[in-house]
Amino acid sequence: MRGDRTPFLTRTTDKLASWSQFAAIVIVIVVNGIFEETLILRAELMMLVRWTSDVIRYGLRWAVQEKLRLLMTRRPGSMRD
Repeated sequence: MRGDRTPFLTRTTDKLASWSQFAAIVIVIVVNGIFEETLILRAELMMLVRWTSDVIRYGLRWAVQEKLRLLMTRRPGSMRD
């Protein structure tokens, strides 16, 4: 009786071990992919933040300079009238 159960348990244990190894390998690959993608997205986000701050800084500076230029040229013209 004991001899009949041993091959079944051995095959079942081997199958479970094989599937466990497969699952572990897939999990490692997926987690590594997620980690690498997170690094890429972090770098892209930092580039976007830097670009946005540059656009705001230089765009705001340009807008203020243009408004001041318009005010300076408008003021002497209105005083002549």
